[in-house]
Amino acid sequence: MIDTKKTAKSLVELKDYLTMVTAVRSRMPKPDNFTFSGTEDFVLTNGRPWTTQRRPTSVRQMTMNHCFDNAYRLAASSRGRLRYVEGFATSVIPMHHGWCVDREDKVVDPTWAYDKSASYFGVVFPLASVKSARTGGNASVLDDFRNDFPALRGLVDFEKSLV
Repeated sequence: MIDTKKTAKSLVELKDYLTMVTAVRSRMPKPDNFTFSGTEDFVLTNGRPWTTQRRPTSVRQMTMNHCFDNAYRLAASSRGRLRYVEGFATSVIPMHHGWCVDREDKVVDPTWAYDKSASYFGVVFPLASVKSARTGGNASVLDDFRNDFPALRGLVDFEKSLV
């Protein structure tokens, strides 16, 4: 069972972290062609919270420290049942992270063990956007430095949040 009080507190703390980092970066110069000051700004502007759940028994835990690759491989093999999400998640501290969500918009995290007080805040990216970042040699859509950060320049398709 999800601990709603701890999850709500964790989500507030995660959004506070994103807001704080975005505020600090907004005082720093950014390249002229950047729309966002950093990954936190992009996620705070375009992301939404996601509901945690235990990983389905049909999904095995995958390699730690490979969250973006794990989420991409799981979403790509799901025949449309799962969508790729990138953003920030926390159980202890906020981390840039990749995971999937199911048709009920619940987290399916192939990398981290379930934590009932964890919170997730992120953006759904179509697999074509993820594949483009991966082709350039990156694992992350948001941190695609090899292609000059297309997400931070406002050049990557993503699912607009309705929440």
